[in-house]
Amino acid sequence: MVMQRLFTVKEASEALHVSPSLVYTLARRGRLASVRIAPHVIRIPEIEIQKMIDSAYDHIKVD
Repeated sequence: MVMQRLFTVKEASEALHVSPSLVYTLARRGRLASVRIAPHVIRIPEIEIQKMIDSAYDHIKVD
């Protein structure tokens, strides 16, 4: 098994160019997979951030 980098909420928000509160909201709603490592601490797997970026580009139309 390959270890994957886990981003903090702040790091994820910077990578996605959104606010940390939106990262929490996306995670809570299940739109962004996260790992709870303590009662009030979550981390976002790098692959999930990449999936979110890829899906954003899928919605862009190129003429």
